[in-house]
Amino acid sequence: MAVPIELQPKTIARTMEQFTKVEAPLSRFFPFVPNTGPGNHVTYDVLAYSRVRGEVNTRGGEAKFVEPPVLMQVDYVAETWREGIHISAQTLKDLREPGSSTQSRGQRELARAERELRLRLESFWEWLRAEALMGIKTYKPKGSDTEVKELLLCTDDCLQAYNTAGAWNYGFDDGPTQAEAQANLANIMADLDAAKAAIARAGCVADTLLLDSVTRRYISTNVMISGNMPGIETVVLLEGGVTRIDELDVVVDDGAYVHPLTGVETNYIPDNVAIVLDSDNTRSGRVMRECEAVHVEAPPGHFGAFYTSDTVKDAPGRVDVTGEWTGGPEVAVACSQYVYQDVTAGAES
Repeated sequence: MAVPIELQPKTIARTMEQFTKVEAPLSRFFPFVPNTGPGNHVTYDVLAYSRVRGEVNTRGGEAKFVEPPVLMQVDYVAETWREGIHISAQTLKDLREPGSSTQSRGQRELARAERELRLRLESFWEWLRAEALMGIKTYKPKGSDTEVKELLLCTDDCLQAYNTAGAWNYGFDDGPTQAEAQANLANIMADLDAAKAAIARAGCVADTLLLDSVTRRYISTNVMISGNMPGIETVVLLEGGVTRIDELDVVVDDGAYVHPLTGVETNYIPDNVAIVLDSDNTRSGRVMRECEAVHVEAPPGHFGAFYTSDTVKDAPGRVDVTGEWTGGPEVAVACSQYVYQDVTAGAES
């Protein structure tokens, strides 16, 4: 059975590119760039940038050569996604469009299957982005199939096991009262101010608060019940939910993934986690490194996703479409994000 033109590798790659508009919420924080070299290691320095104003120079003077301090080096084996879909002989040969005796439905079935494959890759990318934003990456040590959560993608100072001022939901079990809501909101503002100050010291500008809808509900409830307290004018409510607070745009992500081995469903941004970040990817050094494809049919120097097809000629025959991608996230500026891992610490039980 001859491979139709829609199953040729170039056509498949072009089809997959059509689905790039279906992007997950965190995709805007990680532009794709090729890795700095061949192989599957993502290696970079976490740098400390100074806010000291540059010296005034003369027109003919020599440039001042400044090297930013290196706080730590990150080196890890990039993750590989490799999946495929089967296009059966029945789909390719026998299925017809409804009401037609001549028109093949194979192209439509192929587009559906390719869309599924592309969305599975997007889900894989979103998992990597979420882990990078939370600062701790799950990985498998060399020669092991056991996942470990010990790889820091930022410095320890960026990760707070709990809030710095106090619980964001004190009194929620029985209220909260107006006084409790005002105290909660004051804690929230103090926590956000601390995060903004830490990010500013790193030479970045905090402008985004990333959390899930459960954690945002703590903020929205406190704002609505607290009444006219100082600082409330910095909060913007839209349809009952906070969209801006303390000069930070609120971004909500309720997406979740299912672990391929355990079947456990996990939110990309868990409950009780609040991430303050600089959304400027250039300033924060935030990218997604794409490694070189290792598929034997991939052209030399091909970085990023690679798709191809293969015809199985044994009866009844089928066409296999496969895709692969290897890479990992990079956050090169220390404390361009600040993570509160448990904003309900100290709350009533």
